[in-house]
Amino acid sequence: MKVDSLLSLSLYKANVGLWLDTVRLLEQSRHRWFELGVRLAGGVIDESRDLAGQVATARDWPSLAAAPQSAVWRQAQHRLDGVRAIAETALENQAALSTGMQRALAGWQHKSVTALSQKRSEMPLATVMREVLQAPDEGKSSGD
Repeated sequence: MKVDSLLSLSLYKANVGLWLDTVRLLEQSRHRWFELGVRLAGGVIDESRDLAGQVATARDWPSLAAAPQSAVWRQAQHRLDGVRAIAETALENQAALSTGMQRALAGWQHKSVTALSQKRSEMPLATVMREVLQAPDEGKSSGD
């Protein structure tokens, strides 16, 4: 059987295209996680700044003693907001990755089928598949 180098090149390009699409999707996911990390870190920095400001502006011992108590409640709320943001980001990333991969695979399938269909007259896919599927059966019958 003659192998057409243009067919091989077309299939190779389809595979590289799928790989590039997958890398792009993973980069987008990484970027969304990075943005979340920056937002969460910014919240922690703001909390620390607020607590330091309360301590610095305290005019008496009772207000100084109240600063850590109020900070605990704000931190607890911030942590709950962080958990919610992580869950939302995880769901959004999973949905975006799933949808993107479906599109990438559909594009890869289309490119592969197009490449194979263009060469059907030179190398009919049905004939090749029939030869591949019949080869093991012929080996068994001759060995028995």
